Amino acid sequence: MAIAAWPSSLPEFPLHDGYNRATKSNVVSDPDGKNYIETRRRTSLKVYDHTISYSMTKTQVYTFISFYDGTLGHGLLPYTITNPITQTGTIKVRIKSKNSNAYEIVYDEDTNDYFISFTLEELPS
Repeated sequence: MAIAAWPSSLPEFPLHDGYNRATKSNVVSDPDGKNYIETRRRTSLKVYDHTISYSMTKTQVYTFISFYDGTLGHGLLPYTITNPITQTGTIKVRIKSKNSNAYEIVYDEDTNDYFISFTLEELPS
């Protein structure tokens, strides 16, 4: 089964304001019952979280919701996006729910724009 891609009718790159990329700790410390702690790598794969937001029109919001609910099975399935840091190539991601919210939509009355924010978990390729 082919992996889904971010819809071309939605903004390609997230807003710079509020963008954050965090690295999950890849170190595990196991006390062994002696006077020292053994440390090791959890895995050879690096995992990153990207907190992003987009400015969208009302039509784009409907497209995003349809993509999330239908294509991604309410966020269960991964998809590809253009790498937000290098703005070239693609990375495989999944929308990560935090505090039981997968995404947040805020409407700005002054500009008639919708701001959607969510966290992506970058998956190993």
